[in-house]
Amino acid sequence: MIVLSAAVSSLAVLFTWGFSRRSWDGQVAKYAAWGVMLYPEAVLLGSSQTREAFVIPLAAMAFYGLARLRRERTWVSLAWLLAGVLLSLLFSPLYAVVLVAALLITAIAIKDELLGQHLKASRWTWLIMLGVIYSCCWRLAGAEKICSRLLHQPDCCRSILDSQISRFASLL
Repeated sequence: MIVLSAAVSSLAVLFTWGFSRRSWDGQVAKYAAWGVMLYPEAVLLGSSQTREAFVIPLAAMAFYGLARLRRERTWVSLAWLLAGVLLSLLFSPLYAVVLVAALLITAIAIKDELLGQHLKASRWTWLIMLGVIYSCCWRLAGAEKICSRLLHQPDCCRSILDSQISRFASLL
């Protein structure tokens, strides 16, 4: 199992390089690939039996698909994007929601090149709205981790979720 997770985790380097190369240039791609390869968290998770060893490359795969879709607009590009999202859904539905939010933020940031049309609201309005959604999903992800640790104490878990939801309400 460790060999499988290490092999899958190493794909993050290739997908990051491909995303960076298609989005910017070869020099940026080289630095991005080295950054992912030498990032201590990615190295440690690649040699463990955790879901992060699988979801990090899946996120890189989805962004690679988005970069391909931006340039080529083919079914293969869409398949890379959907494969990253749908496979991450198997590991963590909440992580998949956060990934989709990040992909939407990126797609809106490059909407002129991706869609070839203009939306009525300004780009900054969409980015701010998606940033709020992204931060809410990120906060809920933190609450989910805490609750999974405190599963044997449901009253404590319920109070943590209530406090997280009240914090969200105050942000909005």
